[in-house]
Amino acid sequence: PLGTRCGCSEAMAEKDFVLVTKREPSAPASSLFDQDEDGPALVIKAAAARDELLARPAVQSAAAAQATSVQVVCRTRPLLEHEHERVGARIEGSSAASHAQFDYEAVVAHGAQVLCLSEERKIGVPTGEMAVTPYTLHGAYAAASGSEEVYTQSIAPLVRLAAAGGLGTVIAYGQTGSGKTFTIRALQRLAAAELLAADGGGGGLWVSFFENMGDKCFDLLNGRAPLVLRDDGKGEMSVVGLAERSVGSADEFDELLAAGNALRATKATQSNDQSSRSHALCTLRLGGPAGGKLQLVDLAGSERREDVVEHDAARIGEMQQINSSLGTLKECIRANLRRATDEPNAHIPYRNSKLTMLLRAAFEHSRVGAGDGDGASAAPRSAVCFAAHVSPLRSQAKHTANTLEYAAQMLQATMAERQRAEFDEVEKWSSKKVVGWVAQLDEGKFAHCSHAFARCTGKMLTVEFLPDVAQWLEAAGGTAEDAERIFYAFRELHKKAKAAKNKATAGPGAVARPAFRPPALVPR
Repeated sequence: PLGTRCGCSEAMAEKDFVLVTKREPSAPASSLFDQDEDGPALVIKAAAARDELLARPAVQSAAAAQATSVQVVCRTRPLLEHEHERVGARIEGSSAASHAQFDYEAVVAHGAQVLCLSEERKIGVPTGEMAVTPYTLHGAYAAASGSEEVYTQSIAPLVRLAAAGGLGTVIAYGQTGSGKTFTIRALQRLAAAELLAADGGGGGLWVSFFENMGDKCFDLLNGRAPLVLRDDGKGEMSVVGLAERSVGSADEFDELLAAGNALRATKATQSNDQSSRSHALCTLRLGGPAGGKLQLVDLAGSERREDVVEHDAARIGEMQQINSSLGTLKECIRANLRRATDEPNAHIPYRNSKLTMLLRAAFEHSRVGAGDGDGASAAPRSAVCFAAHVSPLRSQAKHTANTLEYAAQMLQATMAERQRAEFDEVEKWSSKKVVGWVAQLDEGKFAHCSHAFARCTGKMLTVEFLPDVAQWLEAAGGTAEDAERIFYAFRELHKKAKAAKNKATAGPGAVARPAFRPPALVPR
């Protein structure tokens, strides 16, 4: 029997680690991978690695109702019928030509982690060991998880938000054939049933459904009639001419969506016989005074150039169009990350594609502190669930890594935004703001050396030491006395900002805590 040990700590750090499986001493490392007949041996080895990972304590998922207003989860689909024949077979066109690569189930969803298996190689030569790349998200759903489980844990809080008058958005992303449309259709039915029950015979449930293909939009509930996007002057996009249909039961909803899905653009590709060639946006709106909405977005599947070598010019053009809009969405996510960390005024290129223009409201309104009420303490009136989808096979590893990197960036931006919301006013300063403050301090006395702070944000300056600041100033033409004046002036400003934030968040009747006073600096 195969025994296993792991070359990393129980905490499973966010980097590659190696699962080492025992083998006979006489067997060279590469012999497990370089012959066709050894494909089954690799399948057994990968299965042992999956079992070992699943036996570990799971990193717990974050409940959607308790975490941030943006949830990032991943769903792994099961093997399809024809894919069972691929397990143990050689992967055609693999990059390591001198050492064959074989297909096997390479994705493990466990707790809040997605763990991707691969063969460890050194200078292109297999070592006989399995490498694991972990991705920690808000939640991960294995192939055995049903759509009801995904709905209950990650989507139901958004539906309840919509029932209370807010905006919930579900975005399904992944390569073509990874199960996005299957998931979204199941979530549409479950959400509609809950919203119909929540309506209680009030204003009814209203449904709109349209697709976006590049710069064009078509109404799927009105015979694919062309639609026009307009900016309402407040940064919100309005879809002119979009039809809304009222439904009174789950059966009516199913019939309506079935008719709309039949009109959606699909074509056969190398990866999927019925690949969606457009982004589909379905909106469920409650009538009546609350008027909350739930958006379910099924993005077109991403493809790589090697996936379309046998496609005609039309399919290649569609791929380029899809990847361009998905690339713009990725740039918007990256810009949101920069805005949440060191560039508060970073430009987010929503206008570079129709897709991101349509999703702008969901991203902007779901930012921490964007709700109604008393500033950052108010609950957001919008929330987003970003649901990545991956295929289980090793041959799809590049697609899987791309999808999970996409999801990880979304998660990183969300966490940074949440942390930033906890900063006081001075900690939120950008480096440009710090430079401006230094330049005007003491009637411009330090303007000539203010550029020394060009790479220092307010948060960074709160944790710097005086000797380091003195070095910056002296290199920029200032003196140690200049550094001392700037350093303590900023400390005093920060102390006042911290006290003001504590007073604002403590509430009436609270006793203010004494400000922290650092010990005096003692020369070494």
